[in-house]
Amino acid sequence: MWRKSVSRRYICLMGRSVGLEEFWGSCAGRPCSSQASPSGRINARQAADIWRKCFEANGVTEPDLSCQYIIAHVLGAKTIEGVKRERLSAFLTEEETQRIWKLCEKRLSRMPVQYVIEEWDFRDVTLKMRPPVFIPRPETEELVELVLTDLQRKPGSPTCLEVGCGSGAISLSLLKNLPQLRAIALDQSGQAVELTRENALRLGLQDRLKVFHVDVTKDAETVLKLCSNVSALVSNPPYLFSEDLSSLEPEILRFEDHAALDGGNDGMKVIHKILTLAPQILSDDGWTPDTHSSFCSGWRPTWSGYVWPRRVTTSAAGLDFASFGKTSQTTTSCTWVERARSYYAGFSPGRHSPCCPAPPHPPSTPEPSNMHQL
Repeated sequence: MWRKSVSRRYICLMGRSVGLEEFWGSCAGRPCSSQASPSGRINARQAADIWRKCFEANGVTEPDLSCQYIIAHVLGAKTIEGVKRERLSAFLTEEETQRIWKLCEKRLSRMPVQYVIEEWDFRDVTLKMRPPVFIPRPETEELVELVLTDLQRKPGSPTCLEVGCGSGAISLSLLKNLPQLRAIALDQSGQAVELTRENALRLGLQDRLKVFHVDVTKDAETVLKLCSNVSALVSNPPYLFSEDLSSLEPEILRFEDHAALDGGNDGMKVIHKILTLAPQILSDDGWTPDTHSSFCSGWRPTWSGYVWPRRVTTSAAGLDFASFGKTSQTTTSCTWVERARSYYAGFSPGRHSPCCPAPPHPPSTPEPSNMHQL
């Protein structure tokens, strides 16, 4: 109904003014590399319709959600459902229209929405985001839930080490939920370290988090000096095969840090290093190995009895979490390693409503021969 009421409004298209119906038809029928700002006044629903069709014509992933998040952000909300109905039907100001157009043109270039609006929710924290720092995947929220369950059982003030902190999502979410916890976060990217520190400061968690710029694959000695006697080690490390990088979606290939994605020829380069260092980093008391785990047979020869698989959990999202424990009489420290079965960042369930469709998954790749599930 709202389209009828604005049929006489006009938009400037390629140097001339055209009616909205003609504009919508032209956008749906051909790819558009950019959109001129409308010369007439439009409302948020119209803006969403214009950009949805433009995104669809240009093959932009999740066109509906993309324009909805951007418009909601400009209107001061996190989701389109959070914007009042009358606000969606009211005319946008010139400044709001220009902001929507500017941000949507960034999305049209295939920049992820998380970078476009420069923030994103991860569980119960809102994080600043900027390229090329790795965008936390929705499935990693499940990893945090599992780690929280383990850490809540630990007495005293446990310390958690995160390898590859990116924006700080895992560490900061853990710290917010566990007031007694202290954390150390490492990343090979100086930009990631800077962003994690910024997010910690914004959330008031900086006093319980130490962040260091160090590459675990190149400087094991520094890692051991900075991180000893920790209660838990958690990581969402690079896990892609190097040969798969070129086939990734443009949102990932063009904008995210390749070093946060590339796991080497077998996808295990960083994972191997983490689990090699884990026995020297974990506190003396650790998890008793679960010899009944079907995961054990794949890892036992590799780790020579120092770090053992304790638990493997397969989530509904198609993600395997492997918990490794250090052999000991007691059970208070562990290492969590995540290996996702999909590469796509998608939209966090913390940001959108439950009715939104799940993001598409690229084709799966063969698993390394020395892996059982992870």
